[in-house]
Amino acid sequence: MRPTPTLSPGRIPVIAALLLLLGAGSGCGDVTRPNADVRFVAIIVPDSQLRPGFWMQAVAEPLDAAGRLLEGRTVTWRSLTPTTLAVGVDGRLLALAPGEGRARATVGSVSSVIRLELRNPPVASVVFTADTARLLLPAGSQQLVAVARDSEGVEILRPGIRWESSASRIADVATTGRVSAVAAGRADVIAVAEDRADTIVVVVEAPASPTAPQIHGTAPGLVTPGQTLVVNGNGFAGSVSGNAVLLDGIPLTVNAASPTQLTLTLPGAAQFACRATGPAALQVSTPGGIGVANVMFQMAAQRALAPGQSIVLSTATEARCVELAPADGRYLVTIQNVARVVGTQPIALTLGGVTTDRSGTPPLLSSAMPANPAPRAHAAVRAIEPVAAGVAPRGTFAAARGAALAVPTPGEVVPLRVANLDSQDPCAVFTPIGARTVFVGPHVVILEDTTPTLNGAPTLRGTIDPLYAQLGQEFETVVWPILERFGNPLAMDTRLDANGRLAIVFTPRMNQMLGGSALAAALPCDFFARAQQPSSNVGEFLYAQVPTSSGPGAGPGTTARWMAEIRATIAHESKHIVSMAERYARGFPQEDPWLEEATARISEELFARAIYGTQQLGDHGFDATLRCEIFLGGAGSPCPDSPRAMLPHLEGLWEYLDRPAARSPLGAAAANDLSWYGSGWAFVRWVIDQGLGTETAFLTALTQGSLSGLANLEARAGRSWEQMLGEWSLALSLDGRPGFIPADPRGRFPSWDLTSLFAGLCSAVGPCGDLGAGATFTRAHPLEPRPARTGGLGLEIPALVGGGFVAIELSGGTATTRQLLQLKGYRGAALPASARMAVVRID
Repeated sequence: MRPTPTLSPGRIPVIAALLLLLGAGSGCGDVTRPNADVRFVAIIVPDSQLRPGFWMQAVAEPLDAAGRLLEGRTVTWRSLTPTTLAVGVDGRLLALAPGEGRARATVGSVSSVIRLELRNPPVASVVFTADTARLLLPAGSQQLVAVARDSEGVEILRPGIRWESSASRIADVATTGRVSAVAAGRADVIAVAEDRADTIVVVVEAPASPTAPQIHGTAPGLVTPGQTLVVNGNGFAGSVSGNAVLLDGIPLTVNAASPTQLTLTLPGAAQFACRATGPAALQVSTPGGIGVANVMFQMAAQRALAPGQSIVLSTATEARCVELAPADGRYLVTIQNVARVVGTQPIALTLGGVTTDRSGTPPLLSSAMPANPAPRAHAAVRAIEPVAAGVAPRGTFAAARGAALAVPTPGEVVPLRVANLDSQDPCAVFTPIGARTVFVGPHVVILEDTTPTLNGAPTLRGTIDPLYAQLGQEFETVVWPILERFGNPLAMDTRLDANGRLAIVFTPRMNQMLGGSALAAALPCDFFARAQQPSSNVGEFLYAQVPTSSGPGAGPGTTARWMAEIRATIAHESKHIVSMAERYARGFPQEDPWLEEATARISEELFARAIYGTQQLGDHGFDATLRCEIFLGGAGSPCPDSPRAMLPHLEGLWEYLDRPAARSPLGAAAANDLSWYGSGWAFVRWVIDQGLGTETAFLTALTQGSLSGLANLEARAGRSWEQMLGEWSLALSLDGRPGFIPADPRGRFPSWDLTSLFAGLCSAVGPCGDLGAGATFTRAHPLEPRPARTGGLGLEIPALVGGGFVAIELSGGTATTRQLLQLKGYRGAALPASARMAVVRID
């Protein structure tokens, strides 16, 4: 054992128990009152922490009532935690194991207790004392020894090693590290301490016996799960029941038997552990003994991918085990959680594997398991619009005609109600207002709140009518045709106000509710009578913010900023009205929030297309729209009248790809998470672009369908969520990557060049253009795959939410090697049922 330095002047001593006697209740020790002149015992140690296997010298000082040192007194030492701390008669403290150590010093009848934290340093390496262990059937066993060391090579005492066997059906390992023979074959036993590991090969053999059966060969020569296998040899039992046959430790069914031949049936792949193609032990047990021979066994599905080719393993059985053969080139592997609800518990798993050569002989796994990556800090994404407040009300649609809005004339002031979005029930709490009619078109009425002041500040009422008229004209010529691609915004009109128009109410009260974060909102309350939903205006309504400043520039609150942000927002919120109207009219349930918001973002995208002249499947980059939106008509803007339409989409998608394991397109994975607005849009946009008929037909069917959420999208796409999530994860990871051409068109993001978009954002407002650190776009692409080399893999994924994925870039293989990829549960746990894998060869 290595001793620690002796007590030095540079260390601060720990005085135990003194304050307790004085009534302060110190937690450092317990003291009893003496009958002689010793009143206190002070214990002094060099440090309050001690490493197991090391020692330190403690000093106990008897003190009188005045705190003076009393000489010549005998000190008795005792350990109160003998399993973690040994104490010598002279006060030497030796740490035996991690945990808490307590030692008591006694002088006469006065005692004091010192408490130490017994802590090991981080583990830098774990190494077995042997490379191979050999066990003999039927019950051989051996204690395995693995030594953990720190960064200086010093052995760590009791490091808390976790033991795992790659094939417990062959060699089972206990929590103590004792390995026991179960069946003939080969297993890898892994010793893991913190994030470091080493592997030992355990070979289980049968005892020699002159009467044991002998195996000469099999037909076919390559054995695979589910097949019928004929085994030739001698010494077999003549009856079916007299032969017990195992392959790689798994029982096989004996269909027919003779002394020289057995006919067997192998179970399916799900019964076998994931393993690399190579020799496996075929074991035949008879009353005369145990016969063993190696056969070539291919358990994993082998995939030979050319550059650009990909596979999606869309079931848990497929995803748990695949073999890249050959393994040359570079691969992108994505691991997904296909849980259909984002709020379910995240899954944890490990991507393992091993490289084999053409002979099928696997080398040892690497001795170090990569540490879990620390989460990267990143700025919160600014959201143009959060989730609209409101509840889905219940009731009939019989309109209270006295409250319904007839077609007003320009200048007419009509009474309306503005729901209180800050209330727990916005459909019940409202503010009455007078709204002046500013614009009346064939399909829209625009009204302005006549409130002159709000909270002491004057409003801009009556001063921006030309802007309202511009919005009205744009609604009629641009927005209305977009809405009709989803369905009929007036599907409920004859059961409501029957005025043939959608109404937009601009009110400064929207600026104040929800902290001003919602530019606009459309509420289901308005589809019901006021007797049921008091805040209802009994019609197709949306409510929007107003500008607060008529000053120049595009600063917050200005008319220029407001116009830039409200235009696409109207298209977004109006799409909500279409969805509610179509589904209420048909008696169908409302759409799931994530898909409703994703398709509303599609409506914004269609608006951007109409303004910027872009097209579906155009593979548009940064210059097509985002360059215009970044500057909002300011200095350097190439398009002074540009709306902010696509920037929020890319902000949300950037945040999703920055932490794809912790984010989901299916909804918020954490408080204040708005990334799903962007990733949900990206998922639906990608699905629409996969050649599924016309865009309009797809959107209409999605809006008018009786299903909702993923079931709705699956029905329109004709593909499962599991398949689509794998394909989409590959497309997001590699779209626009220079030199990469996917063989499957689903490996692209056809309408947008994501690489160009993200690089442009980083150059325009981030560090890529030497403009300083960007608040959001801090690098040229948000997704950073984890690098890995072929060989022994042990990549841990401690948390993966539903709809999230992890990307791993694998390289280093050769044309003469195979690479096994194995999805396993986290640190010995079972593989979660929702784990999936997709693989694409990059080059």
